[in-house]
Amino acid sequence: MIHLRDIGVNLVVAMLLGTAASGEALSVGDKPRIDMHTLGGEILDFQKLAGRITIFEFWATWCGPCIRELPHLKKIHETYKDQGVILISVNRDESEGTATRFITKNKMDWIHVHDPSQKPQYASVWGVRAIPHAFILSPEGEVLWRGHPAGMDQPLSDALKLHPPQIGDRAEDAIDLVTAPRPIVSMQAPGLRIHTNILKGKVRRAQRAHDSHDFYQAYRICNWINDRVSGGDEVQWARDWIGKYESNPSIMEQVGRQRTADEVRRMLSMAKNYESNGRLNEAKKYYEAVLDNYPDTKYTPTAKAALDKLM
Repeated sequence: MIHLRDIGVNLVVAMLLGTAASGEALSVGDKPRIDMHTLGGEILDFQKLAGRITIFEFWATWCGPCIRELPHLKKIHETYKDQGVILISVNRDESEGTATRFITKNKMDWIHVHDPSQKPQYASVWGVRAIPHAFILSPEGEVLWRGHPAGMDQPLSDALKLHPPQIGDRAEDAIDLVTAPRPIVSMQAPGLRIHTNILKGKVRRAQRAHDSHDFYQAYRICNWINDRVSGGDEVQWARDWIGKYESNPSIMEQVGRQRTADEVRRMLSMAKNYESNGRLNEAKKYYEAVLDNYPDTKYTPTAKAALDKLM
């Protein structure tokens, strides 16, 4: 069981429903509706967040460019948190546990949302095709800017001048403005029952993956067990191996490379689907996103060749 106050992280699971259709990118001027719930089941009262500038930043622990942006995000948070600016990071890792450990270890003391890359809900609604990616919303909730967070400083400065926050207290206090508190939920989802044989099978698969040096698959399976089961020998075994993997930089580098490859393959698949359906502009955006965000993978030439054909 995880209690947010115990780890000092406001990790939230949210529903971000935009005015654009699913998969269609939000544009400047759009006004998404935002309903959020904390991992503990508390409801964030966004009426009390009204009047503040909000930054949404999509990222993942396996994304090298995202990690390189972390010092920049910390600086933005520290600089503007008392000026009416709220930072909300949307994590794309498959595992909430992986995200939580990273967030806690790196003292990312702002609001966090989980949106797993294998079952994207929020990124697809907001039209996020590559990470890192950020949005700046006005005090009225309209999109003022979107793009790579490295280029966020000037748009944020402009937003503060042209759309000054209308608040009287510290912006970070709004994080605690919740209504209808509910009990903390178990790590095992309600109604989910995992048979012992399934768990033992998962352990065997993880062990085989580890023995064959496929640390990515082993790490994924261990996180699957850790996130879905609240206790038992298999969970402790998985947690022990997660700790060993995460303390080994070379293994985590391999995990990051393979996760990046998975993300690039997913983006290329989306591009090809759009292309086959005649939606060439959408296909181009995905190919361009691969080239812009993942220029050094073995799939980059494929994306470049496909984009050249469409130009």
